[in-house]
Amino acid sequence: MFFNQSLQKENQQLKEHLYSLEQVRESLDSDMLRITLDPQGHIVSINNNFEQELGIVFNTIDGVHLTNLVPPKARKTPHFNRMKTALEQRKHWNGALQIAKSNGEEAWLRIILQPIINSQGQLLRFFVFATELTRTITASREHEDMLNALNRSTAVIEFTLDGKIIRANDNFLRTMKYRSNEQIAGKHHRIFCEEEEANSPAYAAFWKKLASGQYVSERFKRVDSAGQIVWLEASYNPIHNDLGELYKVVKFATVITEQVNQEQAVSEAANIAYDLLQPDWTLH
Repeated sequence: MFFNQSLQKENQQLKEHLYSLEQVRESLDSDMLRITLDPQGHIVSINNNFEQELGIVFNTIDGVHLTNLVPPKARKTPHFNRMKTALEQRKHWNGALQIAKSNGEEAWLRIILQPIINSQGQLLRFFVFATELTRTITASREHEDMLNALNRSTAVIEFTLDGKIIRANDNFLRTMKYRSNEQIAGKHHRIFCEEEEANSPAYAAFWKKLASGQYVSERFKRVDSAGQIVWLEASYNPIHNDLGELYKVVKFATVITEQVNQEQAVSEAANIAYDLLQPDWTLH
C-alpha cells in the first residue's frame, strides 16, 4: 500500500516536471525559429517561424545536414567550425550562424544547439532554437564602416561629459602635435584652448550645453602642443548608451587653419584698400 502511494507520488512528480518542460518547449517554439535534427545532424523538422522568417519550405531541406544550410563562403569562419565541432561531439553550443535564405540572401541567426539525451546517455535528437540578427548585424556593420571612414579622414576625440579626454585618433594627435594618447588622456579639454577662453563663462556654458545632450557645431580656435593656433571646423556630439543615458561626447573635426588664414589675409587687405581709398580731409 505504502509502496503504491510512493510510486504514484513519484509518477505524479514526473508528470508535473514533464508538463513544465513541455510548456517551456512550446513557448520557445512559438517565439523562436526551431530546427529539429537527428543524432547525425540532419534536419527532420522545422517550425512555422523558420519557414516564414527565412522563406525556406521544409520539403526543400528535409534530410539535409545543418551545415549545408550555411553559405559556402561562411564555412571557414571560426563560429561555423565551433558549431560543427559541437555537433560532432554532441555538445551544447550557442553563437551566431549564417543561413542561406530561399531568395539567396544571407540571414544571421543567434542559435542555441541543444542535444537531447535519454536516461541511458543515448543521443535522441538535437533542437536548434534561433532568433534572426540580420538587421542588427547589418546595421552594426554599416555603422562600423561609417565610423572607420570618419576615423580615416577626420580628426576624432572623445570626452567625458565634464570635458576630460578619453582618447583621440591618430589624425587628431597629428593635428594637435601630440605623439600618443598617454600625453592627453585624463586631462581636460581646456588644454586645447587659449587661457582667456578656458576661463570664460561661455566656455563653462559650452560644456554644460553638451552635458545636457545638445549638439554643437561651428568653427573653433584651438591651440596645439607647441602653442600654435589651429582652426577646426568641428562638431561635438553627445553619445547615449544602450539605456538611453548620456555618457560621453565625441568630436569630429576638420583642420581649416589655412583657409581661415587666407580669409583673414583677404579681409586685412580689403581693409587696407578701403582705408587708402578714403579722402584725406586734412589736405583741404
